[in-house]
Order: sequence, then structure tokens, then C-alpha cells
Amino acid sequence: MTKSARIPYVWRYKIGDVIVVMWIFLGFMSFLGFIGCLVGAIVALAQKKGLHKKYFILSGSLFLLFIIFVNFSATNSTTADETKQAAKPEVVKASAPATNAADISTQKKVDEASKKKALQEAVLEFEKSAQELEASNLPLMNQYADVLENMGKGSTRNDAYSAVTNAKKLAKTLNTSYHNLPIPNNLPKDVEQLLDEARVGLSGAYYKKEKSFDAILKYLDNQKPSDIQVFREENESAQRISKDAISKIAQAKEKVGLDANAKK
Repeated sequence: MTKSARIPYVWRYKIGDVIVVMWIFLGFMSFLGFIGCLVGAIVALAQKKGLHKKYFILSGSLFLLFIIFVNFSATNSTTADETKQAAKPEVVKASAPATNAADISTQKKVDEASKKKALQEAVLEFEKSAQELEASNLPLMNQYADVLENMGKGSTRNDAYSAVTNAKKLAKTLNTSYHNLPIPNNLPKDVEQLLDEARVGLSGAYYKKEKSFDAILKYLDNQKPSDIQVFREENESAQRISKDAISKIAQAKEKVGLDANAKK
């Protein structure tokens, strides 16, 4: 190992700076000597003392030394700069991990699958809420149907009137409940529209049922056959609207990739 190799970098470029300063200093002094000798030569020439030749030779020598020192200082300055650059610690930049196109594609598929599942869960939740409302009216509706079926077989007119009145109240309540049934957030516009149409349809179906119960109550009061006809028309209209609303829910399920018969 050479002596220079054993000198630490930090000392090596400091020594280089000192050498550069030394060459600059010597060059500066040579230049001053050159100017002085040149002035002396001119003065001697004017005074005709015969010393002007020596001064000219000396000034020429000093100018030559000035050029040499300037070149040395420039060379050593470049070397010192290179040494400083070599002494600087290398900064290693942490490169970002390479992104694999396959990983991006897989993550995208996972995100899409999660989003699709969330949409399916939302539509099924809406359907479940609608079915729970429908199930809540079954006991009373069954009682209403039994009373009307057994008219003249033990059920009195008062029993029928009470059953129809209660059924009408329930229909009015369900009309409002379906109208206020919340639609899940962040659904595609077409799916949201289908569920809104289903909600409006189910609400309208119970409005029609409420009107059909009004016709039955009138019939119980005055025994007019025309009231029975109104009852049948309103009831059939309610069933058509209800079926259409249920088909809207089935369409919404298909829109999010579910089978129409899928249940939550």
C-alpha cells in the first residue's frame, strides 16, 4: 500500500488545498517581481545606466515563472476538486419497489369483486326489508280472509266489519312504510332507479288495497253488488302493481350479478 493510499480522504483534499494556495502565492509574487523588474528596466533604460538588459532578462524569467505557477495551481485545483468529490460519501437512493403488472391486475380484480359483493349485499338487504314488511301483515290479512270466507258460517257482520277495518288500517300503515323504505347508498343509477320504482310500486299496491277495503266496508253497510265489483277491481290492481314491483327488485338483483331467486 502506498503512502498516499494510507492518507485519509479528508486530509488528502486539505493538503491539496494548501498546495493550490502555495502555487497561487508563488505565481502572484512572480507577477509582482515581473512588474517591478519591468519598471526597473524602463527606468534604467531612461537613465542610460546600462542595467536595463539585466532587468529585462530578470523580468522575462519572472514572467515565465508566473505562467508556470499559474498552470501548476490550475492543475492542482482540479485534482483537489476531484479528491473532494471522491471523499464525499455515496448517497444510495432507495429505489421504489418495482410494481408488478400482475399484482396490479390482481388487486384490481379483488377491488372489483369486493365492490360487486357490497352492491349485491345492499340489494339483498333492501329485498329483505321489503319482505319483512310484507310478512308483518300476514297474520291480520289471514284473519281478514278467514272472516270473509266464513260469513254465514258462524262469522257475524260485526266480525267482518272489524276484520276489514283492521286490514284497512294495516294497509295504510304499510303504504307509508313502503314509501319510506330506505334505498342503499352508492348504488349504480339504474339499480337505484329500479329499487325506487319497486318501493313506489309496493306503496301504491297497499294504497289500492286500502281502497278495496273501503269498498268491502260499503258493501257491508248497504249490500250493493257494485261495491263488490269495486273491491275486485281495486284488489286486482293492487296485485298487478305488487307483482310489477317485485319484478323490479328481481331486475335490480340481476343488474348486480345476482340470480333473481337469490335470498339474503
